[in-house]
Amino acid sequence: MHEDQPIKAALTVRARRMMLIREFWSIVLPLVARAHPRWAGQTASESYWLHTSSGVPGLRYDLWVRQNDAGCGLYIDAGSGKQAWNKAVFDALRANRAEIEDVFGKPLDWWRLDHKQSAVLSSIAVTVGYKSPREQWPEVARKLIEQVLRFEAAIRPHLKAATDAATGAV
Repeated sequence: MHEDQPIKAALTVRARRMMLIREFWSIVLPLVARAHPRWAGQTASESYWLHTSSGVPGLRYDLWVRQNDAGCGLYIDAGSGKQAWNKAVFDALRANRAEIEDVFGKPLDWWRLDHKQSAVLSSIAVTVGYKSPREQWPEVARKLIEQVLRFEAAIRPHLKAATDAATGAV
């Protein structure tokens, strides 16, 4: 075995994974975008994460897929030097956790990430990911659509108040 064969094998595995993720998004994303215009204009990519604006600076909505699950979230990151603001937004949202989760219909994952600049709220929509059979992908899209709509309905009413509170706190 040549010494560069493990590197080539790893690149081939990575290339196949990236191609599979792009194929996943090429099926799922148009269905999500049709149901939720905020996602229109996004293109399939090799990234696990797709982002779109929440309409509030420093906050974006995410769709994500991993090998065996997919979901949505809110990514809080106003940029370099804004860690305190990001954490204050997160804390303001978390202060409304009961109401947000009641509207959403289930608990969210709350990731303050004190060791990082950003913070994240997320939820798994389905335990099927890009490694699942392609015939399951439309069902993934259906569940993502359902969850994205509930997620935004739960979070959106709190975004401006959370950013206003964070701006006043830092």
